[in-house]
Amino acid sequence: MNNQLEAALIRRGWSKAKLARLTGFSRCTIANIIAGRSCSMLAAYRIAQALGERVDELFLPQYVLNQKQFKEG
Repeated sequence: MNNQLEAALIRRGWSKAKLARLTGFSRCTIANIIAGRSCSMLAAYRIAQALGERVDELFLPQYVLNQKQFKEG
């Protein structure tokens, strides 16, 4: 789960649908990314840009966690 992305939405009072409109992705894609599905660097950049956040602050902690789980599993 991408808690950083979800927290950024909550801080702004934005819905997944609003972020989807601003980035050009579907609401389902945004929901999948928040749920922990991987996304391309372009998608991460567009989401971070729409939110006014840095890509690494939104996505790097999740990437590191996923890599750790992959190595352990």
